[in-house]
Amino acid sequence: MEEQVGLLSGITPRGKILIIVASVLFALLVVAPQSLAPSIIVLATFNTVLLLVSRIIFDLQLSIARRLDVKRKYDVPVIEYKPLSIKLEITNPSRVPLLFVEMRDSYPPLFKLLKYSNSVVASVPARGSLVLEYVVKPVAGRHVFKGPFMVLRDPAGLFSREISLGEIEEIRVQPRLEHIRERMLLAVPTLRP
Repeated sequence: MEEQVGLLSGITPRGKILIIVASVLFALLVVAPQSLAPSIIVLATFNTVLLLVSRIIFDLQLSIARRLDVKRKYDVPVIEYKPLSIKLEITNPSRVPLLFVEMRDSYPPLFKLLKYSNSVVASVPARGSLVLEYVVKPVAGRHVFKGPFMVLRDPAGLFSREISLGEIEEIRVQPRLEHIRERMLLAVPTLRP
């Protein structure tokens, strides 16, 4: 997937409205009386500066998010229908915290969420970690974890982007021992003459 680059990549509807308001204010300078011109210039400049500062903050958060260390931990072997506790640890090595980010770990679609939540809105502290724990009920077979995913926003909510923080990870779930025994009883040896 190609990533957009430029000043307006990742802009939210709120950011688009801010651009429209700033444009209308600058356009009003042509028709507005001279007495209103200073006020219009101040408002239009404020909107433009807010947009630029928000973009700088957003780009900083994006660069920090790409350097996060993400580890997904769970006990092995994974057994069918046995509750599986998953612990996702996100470590921020930078000196700048990531404030109010949305984290979502995408577990395999055939698994059932049993306890807690696989998503959170939280902050990842500078030189610290955020831990997300949840419990799922796995089914036998080979499955994949995608993500985890993080949604970043600037403080004014003018820019937003969802990024993937990890690689696709395969998990093998073993059938329960009772199922293996049942299958062994059903297997009847045959003798060939």
